[in-house]
Amino acid sequence: MFKLTSEHRFWATVTVHEPGSTAPTTFEMCFEALSSDDAAALVRAANEAAQTSLEAANAEELRQIRHIARDWRDVVDADGAAVPFSDQALEDACRWAWVRTGIIRSYGAAVVGARLGN
Repeated sequence: MFKLTSEHRFWATVTVHEPGSTAPTTFEMCFEALSSDDAAALVRAANEAAQTSLEAANAEELRQIRHIARDWRDVVDADGAAVPFSDQALEDACRWAWVRTGIIRSYGAAVVGARLGN
């Protein structure tokens, strides 16, 4: 039975390819799925920011990640202690382009995969 809801959250694996690392690392992220209209608006905003400057593009990418990211699992600090999800922790992680790239790719793959499966 299909349940029609006003929001849809899902978990997906994020793969991060850190420069200098011999193997990618992964963590789980809970995402808020976007409606087609919201996704189109974010694509337009990303394109506009990319035409402005690298700083604007990075800021827009972070804004979009904040819009879809809701929680994470398997994120630890340098000592191996779990890092609770928070706006600040997400911003700290997203200072690195490879983390932002992994998050965006994971979300896109999950949404496209769901679309192709229907």
